[in-house]
Parts: sequence; structure tokens; C-alpha cells
Amino acid sequence: TIKDLADRNYPEQFSNALDHVILFLPAESLFSAALEGDPELILWAANRRIMLATPASLIAMLRAVALSWQQQHATENAQRMVEAGADLFERVSKFVEHLARMRDSLERTNGAFNDAVGTLERRILPAAERLKKLGASRKENGTLEIRPVESLPRVVPSLETQALPTN
Repeated sequence: TIKDLADRNYPEQFSNALDHVILFLPAESLFSAALEGDPELILWAANRRIMLATPASLIAMLRAVALSWQQQHATENAQRMVEAGADLFERVSKFVEHLARMRDSLERTNGAFNDAVGTLERRILPAAERLKKLGASRKENGTLEIRPVESLPRVVPSLETQALPTN
């Protein structure tokens, strides 16, 4: 039976198959009798990728296989998590780049606004006031007022200073 199972070469016929075939012996007494007849039977079978199993050893083998599959699933899941984490990091990095460009643009816009207000205060308003005193204004209470910018951008928290939640 061992030779016939080895000749069938089941591990080569099925994808994702284990590399050994288990020959189930339904009673411990059959296993003992076989070993009395040939003490090298276990090694001879193992060399042909056949494992002999009694009810007790079959349960242990099946548990070992189940544990191996669980560990493989956990490893695959951990790898997917690493890939998802790397993808998230790339996305966050790109988003932070966009925020930095927006911040730079806001700083330039704020600087340009402040420069324009400075020119208005130092150069335009004094000249307009002189013209008004000379009677060049058609409005009696003409005013040149520009409201200040009242809202400021929020401070962007740094990832390094944020306490990340742990589960």
C-alpha cells in the first residue's frame, strides 16, 4: 500500500497539497504488527513521502496542519497590513505635501496683502486725504476702508507630536 500511494504521487497532482501523504491505520494494533514485521517501515515510508498514522497520531498531525494554516493566514494578513500601512503612509505624505504648498501660498498671499495695505496706508491714503481737503471728493463722507482678514488658518498638528491611539 505504501508503494502504491508513493507511485500515485499525490503531492504533484494537486496544487497547494502537502508534500506527504498520510496512510491511516485504523487501529494501533495494525501499526504495531506492521512494525514487528519490518522495523524500518516508518523510515522506508517517509523516504517515499508517506506518513503512517494511527487514530492518536492522525489527530496530532491534523492539529499541526491546522496550526500551520493559521500561522500562514496570520502571516499573509500581516503582510497585507504592512502593504496597507505603506500605502496609507504614501497617501498621508502626499496630503502633507499639498498642505505645505497651501501653507506657502497662504503665507505669500498674506505677505502680498500686508504689502498692499502698507502701500495704501503710506502712499495712497495720504494722497487721497490731501485731495479730499482740496475738495476733489464728490462724496461728503467718502471713506476708503478695507476690512482686515479676520480668520486665520488652523495650526496643522504634527504627526510626531500626536499621541496615536493604541488598542
